[in-house]
Amino acid sequence: MIVFSGIFFIGTTLTQGLFWCQPQSLEIVPRTIPIVADSGEATGLKWAAPATPTFVGCRVYNNSAQSSSDGVDLTINFNQESFDSDGFHDNSTNNSRITIPSGKGGKYLVGASMTFAANATSGRRMSILKNGTIISTGEAQQARNVGGTSLSASTLVALVATDYVEILVNQSSSGSLNVGGSEADANFWAYLVGA
Repeated sequence: MIVFSGIFFIGTTLTQGLFWCQPQSLEIVPRTIPIVADSGEATGLKWAAPATPTFVGCRVYNNSAQSSSDGVDLTINFNQESFDSDGFHDNSTNNSRITIPSGKGGKYLVGASMTFAANATSGRRMSILKNGTIISTGEAQQARNVGGTSLSASTLVALVATDYVEILVNQSSSGSLNVGGSEADANFWAYLVGA
């Protein structure tokens, strides 16, 4: 391998950076930084700042507690948004869902964190659903009587437009328990990590 650095024309693009090539292939691979016009520079040109990636995704939460019955699966609703780049979530219609918008398919990191009210009886669990089917069994914990029982889960999943993800919880306290009630106690997020 031959390595060299400098400013070169590759095709019609003026390029600065570190280059390398394999002698047997004669392929040159640049680290491209575009040049832009700048009247404040002596040359009239400057190297452009690297582009900042655009965030695609959302984070939602529920600011009121939901009652979870003993031994019954509960899909959590989310009535508030911390941020939502492309209309992934609706605070009133199907508000348990984060739905992938048209043109935004790819690999997503999806996660949530939930807190059940304090109660020391039995356990709590949380799962992540894709289109109504469990794709990650998430976390299960023995209940705690002080401070409540907090659960978190995340998974990487391929999603296409109209796919949706949800959070499912279950508890076995021999009675009903509240889950969530604030942004810190019931939040759910998804963000695009790549195509």
